[in-house]
Amino acid sequence: MARFLDSKDALQKLAKLCEQAAILWEARQKTTPDKWGSENRVYPPTSGKPGPRDPYLTPYVVPFERAFENRNYRRVVLVTAAQSGKTDAILDIIGHRLDTKPVPTLYVGPSREFLTDQFEPRLMALFDEAPKLRAKVQRGKRMKKTLKRVAGVTLRLAHAGSSTALKSD
Repeated sequence: MARFLDSKDALQKLAKLCEQAAILWEARQKTTPDKWGSENRVYPPTSGKPGPRDPYLTPYVVPFERAFENRNYRRVVLVTAAQSGKTDAILDIIGHRLDTKPVPTLYVGPSREFLTDQFEPRLMALFDEAPKLRAKVQRGKRMKKTLKRVAGVTLRLAHAGSSTALKSD
């Protein structure tokens, strides 16, 4: 062990590992996904409404988001029209969960094209715009379009037409 720590490179790796462990063990304040989204997400200047996320632009998704924190429900269903804030609500829920209570997560989208062309870029934007998540994302060779590692757990993107992707997790 002493030989291992003599190397400058090894000391730098150990320091980085300790820094990442400290981030993961940081005490969390109890919050809801909608509140987490408004505190941690900021839309870029190119978006329709730049600045901090305001979940109350679509107030009907707030109870949906909060239901995920209520242990009385085993299943949560949201029925809305197209272009009504569902994806942002889901991104709030995913970001909140990966930041506060990391667990392996499976997101199932309608098609592979939707996942790779629309949802995955927005997911990566979520990781980049939320400072707490940015520090927890493992980037590099292990990150794929449909498999992300955040806070030590996996986030898999699957589509409803692929029974193999659904069975794997």
